[in-house]
Amino acid sequence: MQISASEIETRNPDGVESKYCNNIQLSTTNWDMRFLCTEIVPQPDGTVVQFVRANVVMAVSHAEALLKTLEMTLSELRKQQAISGQSTTKQ
Repeated sequence: MQISASEIETRNPDGVESKYCNNIQLSTTNWDMRFLCTEIVPQPDGTVVQFVRANVVMAVSHAEALLKTLEMTLSELRKQQAISGQSTTKQ
């Protein structure tokens, strides 16, 4: 039996919230990949601070699946934006 993740009930018992990040640092071992998600924020005094927003660890096979999903999703987004005259990057 094969089932899509979108068909599985989603629960959030820990109250996990969405977090914005504009920087990801990667580290790897032979068994997993670690994604340190941060937000780099300029401060009023001219300094720059990096806030940790999430630290995600996944098996290499799951990271490969994530890569494929990102590539497919970004490809579809680019097609939709080309049709509507929008861009995926800021000018």
